Amino acid sequence: MNEPYKNPGFIRRSDKRTAPGELKHLCCHFPLPHLHGGYIEACFELKKGTRPLHGCDPDTGQLESYFSTQDDATLELTLTNKSHYHIHHARVCDVRIMSYHGADEGLQYPDKELKEPNDGHRLPDGNAFIEIIPNDAYYGHLHPHDGVSKYFSVITRGTAPGCYYVCMELDYSIDNCKTHVHLPLEVKSD
Repeated sequence: MNEPYKNPGFIRRSDKRTAPGELKHLCCHFPLPHLHGGYIEACFELKKGTRPLHGCDPDTGQLESYFSTQDDATLELTLTNKSHYHIHHARVCDVRIMSYHGADEGLQYPDKELKEPNDGHRLPDGNAFIEIIPNDAYYGHLHPHDGVSKYFSVITRGTAPGCYYVCMELDYSIDNCKTHVHLPLEVKSD
């Protein structure tokens, strides 16, 4: 059974300019169908080299970002199977950056429609103001309680500061389901 599930991750820009320390990565949970239980956890970290650029302060829980309007970084997206089932053909597709111009307090999901950043306008050379490359990744088999990481590039080229979401579709198949079957077999005497 394929269960596509769409859920945006959260990116927030900050004007705070202190040197970044250790930041905790951000995670979202994608529940498996109610009959199966468990969930897939998607965690991401935005880094430049080994230096974290985006995440939560481990002491305060506040979101911090050191990613600017003219920047590039590596986004590490880890999918972890938090169930006792085997998940096959895990894949994220249609990965894109979307803007949201609503309330931006805390880690919340938008209650309004997301739209393309900068109203779809592009630079004179045709490049987007903000983009993520590639726009899909195949994760393959996720063993129970195991995770797989893939890497993306996030590039800003003079985009406006503000709240952005990393949006994607997660496709997968659940396997290793079993049931007991009792078929009647009658044996007659000769």
